[in-house]
Amino acid sequence: MSELTLKRSSQETIDASVDRRKEARHAADRDGVVFNGEFKLIGIVTIINMSLGGAKLKLQKLFGKSVPRTIFLVELGSEIVYQCELRWQRDDNLGLRVVDVLFGSARRRRFLDQLERAGLSTPDSVGGY
Repeated sequence: MSELTLKRSSQETIDASVDRRKEARHAADRDGVVFNGEFKLIGIVTIINMSLGGAKLKLQKLFGKSVPRTIFLVELGSEIVYQCELRWQRDDNLGLRVVDVLFGSARRRRFLDQLERAGLSTPDSVGGY
């Protein structure tokens, strides 16, 4: 098997197979939904893995044409709301950087209210979409 390498400059070669994450990712396999900053539902996702600094998602259903750069990930069941930055997208896979976690704020409550209105407040409710 050959080693995958990338060049940053003519003098520097990096091994792309080396994991450079600051925090270890942990398998998650949990349901979630993503919103844009205007509280509009963007899509339904499966959280593949997650760490304090980022997450990998599998897009199950996209409402609209594209995923914006700033999104809010709501982990169903726990009602944790993460403010995230889209770092990469490959087909239905999304790589996110977690910017903030919303606890006890009016903004968090507004996302959760939107979930209830859409009938997506529990992990079991996303199956119908």
